[in-house]
Amino acid sequence: MTVMDAALRESLKTLRLSGMLETLDARLAQAHGGELGHLDFLQVLCQDEITRRETVAFQRRLQRAKFEQQVTLEEFDFTASSKLPAAQIRDLGALRWLHAGESVILFGPVGVGKTHIAQALGHLAVRQGAHVRFAKTSRILAGGHADRTWEKRIRELVRPDVLILDDFAMRQLSAAQADDLYELVSERQGRSLIITSNRAPSDWYPPLPQPRRRRVPPGPAHQHQPPGDHERAQLPPEQTAQEHCRQDPLGSAVPASHADVSGARIGLSEASANLRAMGNSGGSLTTRSTGELHQLMRAAGFTGIDDTQALAEGWQVTDFADAGRRSLANLVQQTGTPAIIVSFLDSDVGFIEALTPDGNSWEGLLNREMAKSYEIPLEHFPVEPAVAGALAWSAAAGLTPDEEAIRQTLTGSALFAEELSSALLVALGLPGAT
Repeated sequence: MTVMDAALRESLKTLRLSGMLETLDARLAQAHGGELGHLDFLQVLCQDEITRRETVAFQRRLQRAKFEQQVTLEEFDFTASSKLPAAQIRDLGALRWLHAGESVILFGPVGVGKTHIAQALGHLAVRQGAHVRFAKTSRILAGGHADRTWEKRIRELVRPDVLILDDFAMRQLSAAQADDLYELVSERQGRSLIITSNRAPSDWYPPLPQPRRRRVPPGPAHQHQPPGDHERAQLPPEQTAQEHCRQDPLGSAVPASHADVSGARIGLSEASANLRAMGNSGGSLTTRSTGELHQLMRAAGFTGIDDTQALAEGWQVTDFADAGRRSLANLVQQTGTPAIIVSFLDSDVGFIEALTPDGNSWEGLLNREMAKSYEIPLEHFPVEPAVAGALAWSAAAGLTPDEEAIRQTLTGSALFAEELSSALLVALGLPGAT
């Protein structure tokens, strides 16, 4: 190894270009052998780094999707039944419904492959850079508000580009569960759903009571009836030996997407074309204010301000889509109260910034293990100084913090950084935080 090679390696380490570092020997050999010119050498090294980062990002998205099985459309058994609408299933694989902000409903008898197809479509979406979440419908609605986790859960479920609700309408919902379901669907306007169900949509009404306090705006759940029976490919009612057999999307304004499988219609549900992408600089602000908080936030440079959740004793949590050129010091000066911001990087990492009117401040990092995959220098965010700063901030804010809980939160790991953010508010002693 030459002195120049060693210097180059150190430079790549400093810049955290590990993709280039991993292939440097091979690329240097190609360059020394005359296979690569100067620009070619630089180009292939850049491509190696891009490939590594794309691979890491794909693995993160796949992990967050929480699929029961890693299945693909390529593995789907299209020969399971001659009546399978294979062309329409493959057409769903083009993901036009995702790019249009539409949704898919798959329904039919047990064992015909609804969950396989749903997860396969989710896998395709992950491959294209979308963020996906798979969950059993019953688990999402379990607990209701009794365990005081619903607000956190719905924030996590609203965020992905595609939410897969498996085994939908399997059993009677309580009025409270119906409220939560309608709220979730309403909050996800413009983001795609994939729903699997043993029941036809026309049979969903009995297990779904009317909401008591929320109402889903008309439009996103619009159901479009297939133009005619000639468009419907009926599947035999019997189950196949493996869970391979078809699927169906439902109800959309795109007639070309309609087809029926096993008595289950394939279609798309109408929705806004705008998909709110993840990976922005959004986050949450927690402060205590008696004034018009949204107006004060805008004056301090925040944009994309969302709804405010009231905690207790005047504390409030407000999500924002973009922090813009915001100034926490400006906001604290306006409100005269302590404030803490957690800015999220792709829901993987949280950056903490806290300040009190008397200048007591601290910074920290959430989801340190995930931060490593982004090559964030952890030495810039030491844990113990952050713990000390958090304790001093809480005391200045008149709170009663839990030191060990703060430390565990700052060193802990979670699928979504937002989970740690909620735990941090509890550890800091914010009244009403869950």
